[in-house]
Amino acid sequence: MKAHGPYIRFELGLENLLDEAYRYESLRRASAIYHSIFNPDDDVVFMHHTVR
Repeated sequence: MKAHGPYIRFELGLENLLDEAYRYESLRRASAIYHSIFNPDDDVVFMHHTVR
């Protein structure tokens, strides 16, 4: 995929949390980042990459 504008990349860094606590805190942090950056009328593409 070729970028056609500004983009952000971030890691949530939650190695010390497990299972439900990890998911809750990840969602809380991702939501805070999203709401601080984007306006409701922006076009946004989300990509998620998990390394195992």
